[in-house]
Amino acid sequence: MRCSRGWFCLNLLPTREKFSLLGHAHALEGYESRWIAARGVAAPGRRVLRVLRLPDAWEITPAADNVLVLDRWTLRGRRVRPAPYYDHAPPSEIGSTDKVALGAVPAKPDLAHPKRLVYRTRFHARGVRDAILLIEGETVRGEWAASLNGKPLRRWKRSHRYDPTNREHGLRGLLRRGANTLEVVIALRRSSDGLMDPFRLIGPFRVREGRGVPSIVPPGRLSGAGDWTRKGWPHYSGTMIYAQDFAWIGTKGARVELALERPPREHLVVFLNGRRVGAMLWSPWRLDVTRALRPGRNHLELHVTNTLQNFISGRPIPSGLGGLVKLVVSR
Repeated sequence: MRCSRGWFCLNLLPTREKFSLLGHAHALEGYESRWIAARGVAAPGRRVLRVLRLPDAWEITPAADNVLVLDRWTLRGRRVRPAPYYDHAPPSEIGSTDKVALGAVPAKPDLAHPKRLVYRTRFHARGVRDAILLIEGETVRGEWAASLNGKPLRRWKRSHRYDPTNREHGLRGLLRRGANTLEVVIALRRSSDGLMDPFRLIGPFRVREGRGVPSIVPPGRLSGAGDWTRKGWPHYSGTMIYAQDFAWIGTKGARVELALERPPREHLVVFLNGRRVGAMLWSPWRLDVTRALRPGRNHLELHVTNTLQNFISGRPIPSGLGGLVKLVVSR
């Protein structure tokens, strides 16, 4: 869609798609949308006096707790993903089907006999004593009960983390050191019932992958530019604050721009010495910071925010600050 300052691009497919716009290559992940503007042109008559390349000495602070999407389950000893029961049931149990846009669905959703399904998933905990288990209204269809390590989870309360139907359960005192097993037992009468969406763990931890079973460990220290999904935050959707101090010697009458070597995939807001300077949403990925700079020590914060795609899909969509950050002085 063409807009006054650029284009709004939307990928309607579930897979990553590459395309070209005005001679420049772009890519969108499945169902991702993004503003893309024409590349800016340098102001005529300006001459670059010097360039200060900031070191990769960023201290990173997450603005919210981390997330682990629990989407690897077993049902009757088979690995399954959250889906209606008819996706996993033998054809003899669901009878004839109708073809719809999303695939084949049972012509008669009621089952001949009630079913009892037991879903299980595992994760490890090391040095983490507390977390929250989060679901939404349609996570489970049918009559159900959940337990962690054999202990029933009965104290669900309403919350609004990302959806008004969210419910959460605290896990303090229930987490074990080492292997933890989450079990969901569902009594269903319709083949469209079942475990529909993942459960999510939320808390101050870092995620490690190992032998197909994820682990949650203490968060530790985050630093340096790069993809935060590779730093133990694969399913995190939110804001990371990249901060560092630098010394500045002013140049009278000059203009100073903060420039990114590599375009971010996300929304980025610049704060300099506690002042919100502006946001970077499209090329040329430069922002005038002249008025916020001061001689001597300066404190720079880059607030990088990704989309809900990591949190919803459970896939580690690359996120974070990539490449060098420069201060370009011109006149």
